[in-house]
Formats: sequence, structure tokens, C-alpha cells
Amino acid sequence: MSVRTLTVDDGAVLLDAPNGRFVDLNESAAELWVVLTESSFSRSALLDHLAERYSIDDASAQGIADGFVRDLAAGGLVISTID
Repeated sequence: MSVRTLTVDDGAVLLDAPNGRFVDLNESAAELWVVLTESSFSRSALLDHLAERYSIDDASAQGIADGFVRDLAAGGLVISTID
């Protein structure tokens, strides 16, 4: 899977070169993308980032994180093991 990222003022643009697609991410989604693509990524790191950045509880962070990853997986941008 080869996705390139271009950071812009209000978020990021993902280039899925093999499929010739661009995906726009707003600022919040771009932040999550950075956490998700770090070499030391862990699900708990993504949940911690959400909870701290947006002052939300663990259940809300989990719902947002899982939804984000599922959307990316549905678009073929990541491979997810979330059920």
C-alpha cells in the first residue's frame, strides 16, 4: 500500500497513486492520520491523542478512532484489524 501525504494549511491531501485517487482530510483528520502513520503507532496512542486533544472520554475517543480507521480501510488506504 503506497499512500503519500501532502500537508496543507487546513488539513492534508492523501495521494493513493496506484489507484489514481486523492483524499482530502480536514485538520482533525490530518492530525489523526499523522498519529496513525507514525512508525510507533498503537491504537492506544490514537485514543490518547483524541482524549487529550479534544477533552473527550475514552468511549468517545474509541468510537471516533474506530470510525476513522474503518473509513480509511473502506477506501483502501489502510489495512485494519478492527472488527
